[in-house]
Amino acid sequence: MEENKQQTTEILEDSVPGQNIEPVSANPAPVSTIKSPSSNKKWLFIFLAFLLLSTVGVGAWFLFMKDKPTENKSNQISGITNFKECVAAGYPIMESFPEQCRVPGGQTFVNATKEDVKPKAEEVADTKPKCSANETLFADKSFGAAFCYPSEWGTASVMDAKIDTSDTGYREAVRFSANTKFIVGGVSEDWTTTIGRGVGCQEPSNSVPSPDSYDTEWHDVIGTGADIEFATRGINPALATGSSYDINETVSSILDSGVCVQGHTVINGSRYLVLSAAYYIDFSAPLGITTPKAHIDSPNTLFTLVERLQLEKLLSSAVKY
Repeated sequence: MEENKQQTTEILEDSVPGQNIEPVSANPAPVSTIKSPSSNKKWLFIFLAFLLLSTVGVGAWFLFMKDKPTENKSNQISGITNFKECVAAGYPIMESFPEQCRVPGGQTFVNATKEDVKPKAEEVADTKPKCSANETLFADKSFGAAFCYPSEWGTASVMDAKIDTSDTGYREAVRFSANTKFIVGGVSEDWTTTIGRGVGCQEPSNSVPSPDSYDTEWHDVIGTGADIEFATRGINPALATGSSYDINETVSSILDSGVCVQGHTVINGSRYLVLSAAYYIDFSAPLGITTPKAHIDSPNTLFTLVERLQLEKLLSSAVKY
């Protein structure tokens, strides 16, 4: 037996030159299974990818839930009907006038309380008349009146029109730098003077003629025919029927030699209850009007239709200020 084993070993040694062959055991040990390193890396990558996707998903869910109203908030949105309820629900107030509150994805509510205040503020600021493009606004708080006048008249200036320095109360005149034929004036109710004198055409006046005496026909005529020395009449307002102002026209050769037109309007201002406006022009030989009779026959020569309308527009625009 030993002899056979020795022969087998020799044969095997001779079959593979240069290689030692271990003897084969009669009972070989069982082969164990060994895992590949690449297989472990694959499962680690899958786990990390799942963890990353889970983190992103949870973050997105929280962001979505942050912007989404809760059930209670949703009920509040559906129940909001005005600005006050919108603010009470915690929604921001927009920077606007009037204030506004907007429900996310819903309606915008206006602060009706402040909206009501705005028209009142406009009414207070809009006490001045609105003048046309070719007119200039006169507005003086001390004088207490505002009105529009033609821009071609130049600059308007308020001047003291007291007869004497001892006069009490107020008596003022507004004169225009480029037109001396027109003036606007006011006399306070408490004005008094100790100086006795006649009142000229362009001096301020607060004496409003009685409506019963208003006559658009020439009347109170002194003289006859070509020798008429005085006549007066009322002028029908062209701008409005039943207006709050009056205009009277007088032509005379007794005291003044020319045409005097005086108008009044009630403004109930802080200083003057009545605002007066006047126009005066002397007779003109170049224009062919040198007597009252000539003016009566051609009343629009010395006092033109344009000037009549300008005086009416001034009086109709006058308001307290």
